[in-house]
Amino acid sequence: MALEMMIQTYNKVKKYFFILILIFFSTSIFSQNQWVIAAKKFENQRGKSNSVTDGITEMFPTRILEKLGSNLYRTVSKSEIDDKEIDKLKKERTSLFLQLSGLIKKRDSLVTGNYSKKELEQKIQEEEKQISEIKQKIDENLLKQKQLENFTESENQNNLSSEENSFMKFLNDLFLDEKENETENLAKVTLYKNDFNTLFIPSKQASSDGIKSVLFENEIKNEKINGLITGKISIYGDYYSITVELYLFPGAELAATVTEVGSFAEADLVSSLIARELTPAITNSLPVQLKFKIEPAEIDKKVQIFIDNEVAKTVNGEIKIDAGVHKIQLVCQGYEPVTTSYSFSGNRTYNIDVKMQISREQNIKLCLPENITGSIYLHGNGNLIDENNQTSITINNKKILGIFISETNEKAFFVIPENQLDKGNKMTLNVNAFDRSQNIEKHRRRMYNSYSGLLTSLIPTFFTMGQADNYNYLYSQGTLPDSKNGIRTGWNVAQYVSTGITIGCGIWFIYELVNYFIAADEVLPVEAITEPQQIKLDEVKTENIIENEDKLENIEKNGVKK
Repeated sequence: MALEMMIQTYNKVKKYFFILILIFFSTSIFSQNQWVIAAKKFENQRGKSNSVTDGITEMFPTRILEKLGSNLYRTVSKSEIDDKEIDKLKKERTSLFLQLSGLIKKRDSLVTGNYSKKELEQKIQEEEKQISEIKQKIDENLLKQKQLENFTESENQNNLSSEENSFMKFLNDLFLDEKENETENLAKVTLYKNDFNTLFIPSKQASSDGIKSVLFENEIKNEKINGLITGKISIYGDYYSITVELYLFPGAELAATVTEVGSFAEADLVSSLIARELTPAITNSLPVQLKFKIEPAEIDKKVQIFIDNEVAKTVNGEIKIDAGVHKIQLVCQGYEPVTTSYSFSGNRTYNIDVKMQISREQNIKLCLPENITGSIYLHGNGNLIDENNQTSITINNKKILGIFISETNEKAFFVIPENQLDKGNKMTLNVNAFDRSQNIEKHRRRMYNSYSGLLTSLIPTFFTMGQADNYNYLYSQGTLPDSKNGIRTGWNVAQYVSTGITIGCGIWFIYELVNYFIAADEVLPVEAITEPQQIKLDEVKTENIIENEDKLENIEKNGVKK
């Protein structure tokens, strides 16, 4: 019974554990804000449209979307959040007004109904109550929008010019308090339909009305698009001029305009340049200044700095990049490379101190047992085993993870710990190459079989235990006939036998469970063992003889000191 209760408790805990995991992953996946960017087909400004020009006007927007970084985050300003909230309030007011008009029509139609005076007054009061509630919601909605747009009496009396107002708005967005600059105001920039080949296609009426029309904006909102890239292209032979514009929604606000001239042979380069110039407007952040301090100082000028796998130009040890997640790599000959990724957002300047470590390459020999043949792979390169069943490799005094593949294509991982590298230059790999997944599956089946046997053995054990307890109780009370005393003895024997079988099944299950854990643990790489340096006995004798001869020669020359 105790084991059965433990099994039930385990099943409940397992169920709730998986529910918690699902809740955690669902909240972590869907709670992150997203800022969707899309592009529409560019317009051909010169000549008639044909299959070639149509392909060109569709090629450029898709290439620009493809060139945008995959790790872009938009810093959502307070004004942008307010604009989205204002748009929601407008939709809510429209819905409330439709409800209000319906309730008023319903109230007015009550007069034509066949009601008594008392019933009519009661129904009108009910409708009036609902109408007043709707009116109150509309007033609250207007008050929220008034607060968001800062329509206060003091601001109504403000005589600042439009340029000054825009400048103050910029300052308010730039110097937000700490709470508004937290990561919750960062939105992941994602592509429309998560595919750079998919373009936004507005309806014909929306296209004719223009990008600032209500119909066009409604279609943008229905697709949940926050930024739209549009463009115009003029083609002259193999050359073209292209103007790209970025609009932000809601509001169809023009955020950036980029103009480039190029040839179709360099279309990929032009698309990259346009995407690079649009990135600051998409991320809504000012450029970030990186200041590097590299040690040792004598290699400062020799270090190459890569930003997102491209060589960066440094000016007095400083690099200017766009805010967002970037991969930084520092490379210098004779030193170990340094690589990291970081989200540069929230600050205007970052001080990066890097201490380069000298690369200490070392040649070591890896030896295998005599009965094992195959190849060793390190750093993506294969190392064949020679006739002495060993191979030489070059390492840089860091922990090494490698793989051994036997002639039958069976694999075994191994690791050379960092603390083993200073103990010698010859190591032994006690690898055992076999199909670990098949071995784990075999022991898993055996463990499940033993578990099933244990559960099955509990059925006769509990049954015989109950029968034996029943007969023993009757016997102790003196109500059991002498003719059934043999039956009582038989049930006691059956209880002992079934209990013994259950205990045996339990031991079997524990044994298979341990073997399963051992099989699963064999997936971990084995450690290489450093062989101790062995000194030949003949060499030791020779050294002692030479040392004794030197002593005798000194005695003969100088004599024995008393």
